[in-house]
Amino acid sequence: EYVRAAATHVLVLVVSSADAGFRASLIGHSGLSRVRLLELLTDSEAFVKRAAFDLLDAIAKTAIEQNEESREWLGSLEYQRLYQVCDDPDFEVRLRCTRLLARLTRWKHFCDISESDKQMVAELQVDSLLLDMCNDSSRYVRQVCLESLREMQMLCNRASLEDLEAPSKKRATDVIGFCEKLGSVDFGRMERSLSTEHLYQEAVDKQVEKELMTEADDANAGNNILECY
Repeated sequence: EYVRAAATHVLVLVVSSADAGFRASLIGHSGLSRVRLLELLTDSEAFVKRAAFDLLDAIAKTAIEQNEESREWLGSLEYQRLYQVCDDPDFEVRLRCTRLLARLTRWKHFCDISESDKQMVAELQVDSLLLDMCNDSSRYVRQVCLESLREMQMLCNRASLEDLEAPSKKRATDVIGFCEKLGSVDFGRMERSLSTEHLYQEAVDKQVEKELMTEADDANAGNNILECY
């Protein structure tokens, strides 16, 4: 798995740093076809899946910025697969998946996007999955959610009036609907949940049984968890 992960990371570096012409040819190469990307995304090892999502995010960034015609990378994604990855036991995999979800959500609502691409992204339900990740057990994943959603909230504030007068009423409705969802997000609670003190208190409130917090007759008598720690 280390070889597969290392080779994939090399591709990430190439896609991220090569000139535009080479990147375009690389993205359209058969080695990065839908089938090949699927093999990486469904690998049994977390190291490989981490690298696969790094690669997919780098490809997505390049393809979106340069409006590349090749959408093999987008075809490698399916809602059910993303849904399963959002519950992956490795938080680093979930974190990278969340970054990709955020990029695709921004693309869908705030960038120039063709109707065919928008339909493919809409079928992935990326905005709903991103909002679900706000409740992830890892504070690192929630941090990515918080940063990306705050950025999109700022885009909403700037874009609302323009989208009300947009040529496409459907696009305007989609953007406004998503911005309304963002309006219901409790950013203050999310930010507080990232503090270490909050995590300790949350663990005590939710995971420690009250019986264990009751001091025994004798100190260090087994059920005194405060003495144990």
